[in-house]
Formats: sequence, structure tokens, C-alpha cells
Amino acid sequence: MRHVALFCALTAAAISYTAYFASAAESRPTRRFPAAVDVVAVDIVVLDADGNPVHGLGKDDFLLSEDGKPQEVSSFEAIEAGAPLPEIAALPAVSTNVVKAKDVRRTFTIVFDGVHLTPGGAERAKTAIARFLREGARDGDSINLLSTAGGVFWSANDARGRDRLIRALGELQGERVDVMPPGVHISDFEAKRIAEDRDPYVINMVWKRLILSGATIDHTGQNSQGAAGASIDRAIHPEVEMYAGQLYDVIRKRRRVTLETIERVLESLTTRRGRKSLLLVSEGFVADLRTPGFRGIIDMARQANTAVYFFDARGLVASTKDLMTDVGQIVGEDGVESAHLGMTDFGMDADSDGADRLADETGGFSVTRTNDLTRGFERVNRESTAYYLLGYHSTNQAADGAYRKINVKVSRKDVEVRARKGYFAPGSKAERSKNKENDGSLPLLQKALDAPFEIESIPLRASAYVLGEAERGKASVVIAVDVDVDELAFARQGDRYVDRLDFLVVILDLESGEHVRSNEKIDMRLTAESLVRYQRNWYSVLRDFQLAEGSYQVKVIVLDENSRRVGTVMHEFIVPELSRWRLSTPVLSDTLDVLENGGSPRLVPLARRVFRPQGRLYCWYLVFGAARDPDTGQPRVAAGHSLQTTGGREILREDPDVLAPDPAGPLTRVIDIPLDGLAPGDYTLILNLEDQVSGIRDQRQEPLTIAAGGF
Repeated sequence: MRHVALFCALTAAAISYTAYFASAAESRPTRRFPAAVDVVAVDIVVLDADGNPVHGLGKDDFLLSEDGKPQEVSSFEAIEAGAPLPEIAALPAVSTNVVKAKDVRRTFTIVFDGVHLTPGGAERAKTAIARFLREGARDGDSINLLSTAGGVFWSANDARGRDRLIRALGELQGERVDVMPPGVHISDFEAKRIAEDRDPYVINMVWKRLILSGATIDHTGQNSQGAAGASIDRAIHPEVEMYAGQLYDVIRKRRRVTLETIERVLESLTTRRGRKSLLLVSEGFVADLRTPGFRGIIDMARQANTAVYFFDARGLVASTKDLMTDVGQIVGEDGVESAHLGMTDFGMDADSDGADRLADETGGFSVTRTNDLTRGFERVNRESTAYYLLGYHSTNQAADGAYRKINVKVSRKDVEVRARKGYFAPGSKAERSKNKENDGSLPLLQKALDAPFEIESIPLRASAYVLGEAERGKASVVIAVDVDVDELAFARQGDRYVDRLDFLVVILDLESGEHVRSNEKIDMRLTAESLVRYQRNWYSVLRDFQLAEGSYQVKVIVLDENSRRVGTVMHEFIVPELSRWRLSTPVLSDTLDVLENGGSPRLVPLARRVFRPQGRLYCWYLVFGAARDPDTGQPRVAAGHSLQTTGGREILREDPDVLAPDPAGPLTRVIDIPLDGLAPGDYTLILNLEDQVSGIRDQRQEPLTIAAGGF
């Protein structure tokens, strides 16, 4: 080990890297690709007579047609769900959207429809969802949770994320309440038929019910015995239309919130590979095809190749002749509550027909009339444990934006085939250009922010470094992001390669739900020499935040303004209690930045733990909260380290020695490790520390990889 000259520079930089690293920007030549023919992807579930997935089918077992014309399958993959989630002990040092995207086999997005869930329905829903998360989640699953009642997306790709989803689920609430005065009983479906359709039959039924419940007075002398479908002057029951109008106004608002949420999710799923399922947990909403966007959402679900499943959280509710008997006021001679006469005729199913229709028309199914929703979740999970992913080049190359029907058959008897029913062809070149012009940066960034998972169009890596105390009670946290410049669309301007990145960072407190964000534009004007360097190591961006103790998730969104492509990556980290013994996040880097004024070089924090077997690797960390010797008043901390292979073979070792106290700041250690000659493979840098005054011992294990072939 050698203590290099960057010691002082690193200590001085412990609070903020932002100002120094904000200026670096240079780029690479534009890459030219041949025009690619779009591949239509179809994921297919094949079920036997017992509802279990059929395994072992091959490419030749499938017959696929588009608008009745046979299509040649160009790609085929049989996909099996992974094993149950393994337990993970520690947060990863680096997160990337590349590995996660490739490893995802199934995507489940759970929409907790808080605006349509009553408190009782919400509790039934949470019980079923929690069990699905505990027992159904598998390795290779991307599970996402959001509520229509507000908040943010929570995502999970491993056991830790699953447990966090369960904690977040516990905080969700059902916000649907009865908005009608006591004695006024109108179903959602009835409100819709009165407010939208002026249905005289429904108006009369509700009018009679209001009279029987005492909510209004019969001024006509017809009492409740008038003919059900008789035409009655609207002037004699203004209360009916008033109450129905008030209720339907609330219904429309709730439905709009839910449909807009579903639309955002489906749009984000259009680029996702593999089996995709949207699980709508709700008490349903009334269907109305005149609702703006209702048909468009069904079309978008088909375009996204996503099945919607509706889980009715009302439980065993009254319908047709089986009415709830705890609400009405008057019971007739036949034992049926007369106060609910209208609901008897129309049934309760109509109140959730909109959610039912979404499920039916997108290839999913509905789970209704049960207090146990877990069986429905188990069915969705079971059916997707094995599926087949087929791709084909359509023989119809017209860019007309038309809907094209897909039909899939299997050369097996007594099986059920589930696949997307069709897709929308690309629009014309002029239409795509117009849409690009109308789609500004802000909508694209917001859509990416709404997406419940990483978008891999631009490969990214992210890491977080918790350093010193920036202000009382808050630590300086550096977010390091690496961008793959090979996927950026640079424009040539003289001897420079130019692009602009919209760079959005949102940090979410996983306990409180509060967030901080930073949004800026990065102008890149890179020389050819810089291009080569960034192609090898990626382009690094560092941003500094001040955060209090807690658990956080950072979401980074990068938009390439030249190509309009977007990449996102999420990373979790913890800010520990600052007043106690702790180490800063160790910085492992092979990159030094030399200052123009000739000062000591600065170590650049990276969003990677992969290095080449050449040059030197540096590790830098700070020690906080060390006890002070009562005699000298100084801390006395011994630190050593070793580098080992994953098999435990020790490559090098440095015995502990006492860190020199620094009156101006925390104790600091810089480790210098030669990389030349190290064999490619996985290694662990083990840091051993002992506070010789308090007796505290600490060991940190920092994984890293030596890759001979680049990264």
C-alpha cells in the first residue's frame, strides 16, 4: 500500500463534488445502423385442461397468422419462471438497467385502486396482495406497485424489494366513501343510467326507493305502486336527478383517475419484453364507452401486449335476488328489501362492468364474488410460470397505423391458447415526425418517471456515496451515474460531436414518501479522443445532495434530445445515523482527474465495480464517530485490508496500522492496489477496522470484478 498525494484533495472534496465535475462534456461520432425491419413479438401461454401451463413445446408446434395470412416465425424462445426469490444480505454497490432488463422474465404491475376501494375492500385487497408477494414472487420477476389515490411507484426485483413492497402496501388506504345522504341508496350503474341515459325505468325505481326510505315525499299520490316503466313527469322527482347527478359526477372523477393511471402504466409497458400482467385490484367502475380514452386504453393494452386482470375486492356482495340486508329501511312481504328494488333488477355486477370489460378485452380475466382473492393471484402466477415468446416479420409492410389481428394455434389437442389478439401497425413517416415534434422533453421525462421499472433504451449505471456531514443532521450524498455513449445520437459540428442530455434525478425517502429532485441539461461537445475514452469507460455524471438518515431509492432518467430515446435506472441506498461510528461509502476507482493548476489529482467516484487488469485501483473512505483517547484527546483507529478471490484465496494483504489523526476533518484512508497481472474474475476487497479506544470492530466487504475483455 502507498498513501498517494491525492490524500488531501480527497479529504477536502468529501463534502461536495458537484461544482468540480459539472463541466466535463465531450462526445463521439454518430454510429450508423442499417434500417431494421420491425419484429412483432407475441408471448403465448398454453394451458392444459386443468389450467396448468404446457411445457416442452417447440417452434414447429405453433401456427401464427395475421389478418388471416400465415406468418413465418423468425424467433422462438421458451421461458420458464425462475426459482423462488433468494434472500439477499446487502444492497448492491451498483445498479444498472442493462442486466435487470435482460433478466426480467415476467412483469407484474399491481394497481391498487385506492379511489375505488372502500376501507373494508382495501384490507381484503392488501391481504391477498401481500400473500402473492411473499409466495408468488420469483427470481426474474419485476413487480411494481402503485395506488390510484396518489404517491409514487414502488418496484422490486429481489427479496429486499419484495419486503419493501409489502411495507409500502401496508400504508395504502381505500378512499372510497358513500357520498349520498342517509337514506339515499343509488348504485353507480343507476346513477349512470339516470345522468347519462335518462332511463325512465331506472328513474322510477330510484324514485320509489327514495319514497320508501323516507328520503323524499310522494306528492303525486302514486306512492310506490306505479308501474315500473310508466312515464312519469320529470318535474315530480327532481331529487332523483339531483342525487344521481351528484353521484355520477363523483363516479366520473374517480373513473378518470383510475383510467389515467392505467394508461400511464400501459404506455410504460410498451417497450418491456416478456410476459406482462396488469393486476387491477379494485371494487370496479361503471363501463361507459363514451368516456374519453376508455377505448384507447383497451387499444393501448393490446399495443403493449399486456393482459389486464380485475380482482373485485368487494367480496361476497349482494346481486340479483341476493341483496345486502343491512342498508335498506323497509322489507316487503316477499322478504326482499323494497328500498333496494332498483338494485335488484339491475344487479350489482353492472357497478364493476368497466373493469370487467378491460380484463375481458385485453386477454385477462376477472376474479369476482369471493372473499378470497388469493386464488386469483395464484392462478395468474401459475399460468405465467411458463410461456413462449415468438417473433415474426409481418408480410404486411404498410405503415398505415391500422389494427392487425393475430391468431395463434398450437398442434396439440385439448389446450387453451392465450396470446395478444393484435397490434397497431406503425404510422406513416410524416405522422411519426409530427408526433416527435409534438412530444417535448417534459412529457417524455414525466412518462419515464411514471414508468414503474427501468427503461433500457440508453444503458445506465448508478451508485450512491454517503460521505461527510454537509449540514447538521444531513449527509453529503454523491449520486454517480454512468451513461453508455454508444447509444447516444451525436451530431457532427466541425471537429466536435454534439448532443444534449436532459438529466433528471429523483430521490425518494422510502419511509416518508417525500422526495427531492434535480433536473438539468448537459451539453456534450466531445472530441474524437474523448469519444474513445467514454466508449471504453462510459460518460460519468456526479450530483451532490444533502439527505437525513433513512432508506432511499434514487431514480435517474436520461433523455437524448437528438434521438428522443430515454433510459432510466433505479438504485437503493441507506444514510446511516450520522452521530455514531460509521464509514463513508468506500470509493473504488481506477480514474484520477488531474487538475489544470497542478494540484493533487482527484479520485473520480464511479458507477461501476468492473476494472481492467492494468494500472492501479484506489479505494478511499472516511471514518466518523471514533472515540477519543482520554489521555491524548485523539482518536486511535487501526485499519488494514486484504484482496481475496471469491474462493477465499488471498491475493494481497496489508496489516492494520493506526490512521493518522487529522485535526481538520475525519480520519481518512487511501488504498492503492496494483491491477497489472490480476486474472479476470470476481474479487472481494475486505476492509478491517478497529477503534482501539472503544473496542468497536468493523469489517466491510466490497465486491469487484476484473474483466480482461472490457465492460
